[in-house]
Amino acid sequence: MVTGAIEAPKRLEDLHVRRDLVASLLLRTLAFADQLTGAALEQRLGLPFETFSPLIDEFEKNQLMDTRGVSNDPGMEGRPYPVKMNYAISGAGRQRAAEMSTVQTRYLGPCPVNFEDYLALIRSQ
Repeated sequence: MVTGAIEAPKRLEDLHVRRDLVASLLLRTLAFADQLTGAALEQRLGLPFETFSPLIDEFEKNQLMDTRGVSNDPGMEGRPYPVKMNYAISGAGRQRAAEMSTVQTRYLGPCPVNFEDYLALIRSQ
């Protein structure tokens, strides 16, 4: 039996979902945990780090989050440096995440898949 697959996204645009949805999900995920590595964010969002790294840069620039050094967790050997970093929510970031939860959604989990991409995957199976 041949099964279809979606190619892993490399950029935010490859997700075919609204940028603000991914931004909200990322910031609220970090606010819920206080601090996570890039690898933990990958796991919780279900996305490769490079897809959401522009949002991390934007959040750091706007002082919504910051980095807290490099993680020495097992399994991080050979991973790119930004994936090993610890990312922490700031007070302003926590407030922004709370605002996002009231106007958008409180969902925390893997990033949703675009419906058209989902249908294409189902049809390919």
